[in-house]
Amino acid sequence: MLASLPWAKPVAATLLPPPWTDDAACRDLEPEEADQLFFPERGHSATKGQVLCRSCPVAKECLDMALTVGVEFGTFGGASARQRQALVKERNGGRPPAQPPKLCSMGCGGRAVARGLCQRHYDQERRSMALA
Repeated sequence: MLASLPWAKPVAATLLPPPWTDDAACRDLEPEEADQLFFPERGHSATKGQVLCRSCPVAKECLDMALTVGVEFGTFGGASARQRQALVKERNGGRPPAQPPKLCSMGCGGRAVARGLCQRHYDQERRSMALA
């Protein structure tokens, strides 16, 4: 049943960590320690987390994932949020990153056009409101 839904595989893929994380230098950190290292409080340094990333065999994969997904906060692959923003701009020829299209909140995979709905679901909602 679930496999037949068009959104099931992409959603499941986002819930499971990528296989390369098994080799990450940070895999055995306690959550609180990882938060302190990779998501330091404002005004605190991210250097300790970046040092750990330098010794990580999958730092490149981690950085690529953060750049691809558009992670806004924290240290990933040894790069802070500002460093990643600079990398994205460099990759895009100086332009800010393109925003991914918003998808329909009904889970059909269609592109949202209004109120978080695709055209089909938006039209259905308007018709049902007109009948009420």
